[in-house]
Amino acid sequence: MTQFHFPPIANIYGLAALLSLFLGLVVIWRRTSPESLPFAFAMFSLSIWSFASILEAGALTIEGKIVSSIWQYIGITTISPFWLIFCAELTGKRKVLSRPWNLLIWVVPAITLVLVITNNLHGLIWKRVYFPENAIDNIAVYEHGAFFYFFVIYNYSLLFIGTLWLIRKFLTYPAKRRVQVVIILACLAIGWIANILYLLGITPIQGLDLTPISFVFIGIVLAWALYRRHLFDLVPIARSVLVDNMTDGVIVLDEEGRVVDFNQAALEVTRYKGENPLGKTIWEMYSDYLPYISHLINQTDIDAELELPLNPPLYLDVRINSINDNKSLGQVLTIRDVTKRKCIEIQEKEQRLFSEALARIAALLNSSLKLEDVLENILNQAANVVPHDTVNIALLNKEGRLHYEKVRGYEKYGASDAILSIEAPVDEIP
Repeated sequence: MTQFHFPPIANIYGLAALLSLFLGLVVIWRRTSPESLPFAFAMFSLSIWSFASILEAGALTIEGKIVSSIWQYIGITTISPFWLIFCAELTGKRKVLSRPWNLLIWVVPAITLVLVITNNLHGLIWKRVYFPENAIDNIAVYEHGAFFYFFVIYNYSLLFIGTLWLIRKFLTYPAKRRVQVVIILACLAIGWIANILYLLGITPIQGLDLTPISFVFIGIVLAWALYRRHLFDLVPIARSVLVDNMTDGVIVLDEEGRVVDFNQAALEVTRYKGENPLGKTIWEMYSDYLPYISHLINQTDIDAELELPLNPPLYLDVRINSINDNKSLGQVLTIRDVTKRKCIEIQEKEQRLFSEALARIAALLNSSLKLEDVLENILNQAANVVPHDTVNIALLNKEGRLHYEKVRGYEKYGASDAILSIEAPVDEIP
């Protein structure tokens, strides 16, 4: 039976475990945004790691320390995947982790946990666990195996990817949002530094893992952020959920007209194929369409309908709203593709004009007995029925011969007289 004697450092682990558990429960209870849930689970992982560290610190035998370390790895292997999911939710990258990626990121942690449990068969995680001479507070030294270093690389890769997403989005956030990101990154940096020092063996006591100790500082900072900086309040989801999942395009401009934020729909709706538009003016972003949008320069709080010369034409409804907080901070452009609606309106208009033209032609046929007047009026209405460059009217006489009585549009070709002179049996007319 494993015996325990808990050194003073176990109290620090206990504090870290309780803080992490408390933070996870509070975030779930307050859950106001999608990123709250993976963050809470990451806190639970820290808590499991810290609680198991209490047992590992207190175990007096190598066997007891290995069993406690197995429990530690339940938390160690799950933190990085939860961090990546958290960052994906926070930065609008949720689609990146859709199936199968949301399942594949758990493969290496699952394999690692199995190898930890079966380490005595292969030594891929720990080649040797021993007490050094003159061990302080019964701290054991772990000599790591090959797979351990692979797992470390994988773990840090997930942490790095999530951190990169955060940094890339950092400059697009408003001031309040930036502070929240800085707080999260600062907590991550504390844990990274502590873990790297342990891996490099740069610790005040041989074998002492500083990582669980760092959780105390992380917990204190995050607890302060929850209650003083309103971490995970409703403001973050306005960007990461509402805007990114809108079917309408949204582009945010600063007071100089430069693009500071946008959603993917804005690029899709406007058929934008250029490079990342952040930092460009809206006029640089859509320079190819400048003749069609230049009338919107210096306009604000308006609605406008644009027709862009694509094939087929693209019709957009653009709403420009100003952002004010005692002074002008910029503008928000909301862009909607109304091409389908516009095409239906055009078709309805053409059908209406066609019907009206037919009605007028029918009325003209009954309005005069003079053939010349009737034919002239029919030519005048022909454009409303069928768009054309040239038009002519041919009459069929009793002998079955066709001749052209009225022509229009051939003058520019000098062919009017030639057309009017044509007379032939109807079956010979092509």
